[in-house]
Amino acid sequence: MSEVKIDINEVVKGIDKELGEARSGRIQNKAINKGMDKVADDLENAFGKFIGTKYSTGATRDEITILKARQTKNARIGSIGWRGPKDRYRLVHLNEWGYTRKGKKYRPRMQGTIGNTMQLSEPKYFNIVHQELRKEYAR
Repeated sequence: MSEVKIDINEVVKGIDKELGEARSGRIQNKAINKGMDKVADDLENAFGKFIGTKYSTGATRDEITILKARQTKNARIGSIGWRGPKDRYRLVHLNEWGYTRKGKKYRPRMQGTIGNTMQLSEPKYFNIVHQELRKEYAR
């Protein structure tokens, strides 16, 4: 049995041609946004484990923000970040990677939470995007 390799870019171009770029873009944005909602939920659950300890007030979890999918010059992207009144985005990097102060290395309890959650959420994200695209394009 021979194997046929399909370039995803060719498939997307074919769909864009058939449905129109605007409609195809809306479908892709919707799929990406649904996948990002799942990743954000996973991040909220991961940070929720630290609430109630002396190390967390829950502000990091509460300030998780989703920037909806959009078309850039080269790709269609969406992002998840931190935005809110307590400016947790300033601490997220330090909590994720640790830091050094006066020669001493600090490893916060939350260290690696984002990376681990993103790694575990990646298959779920792609599965959701795949299902949404298949459902919308099959119509």
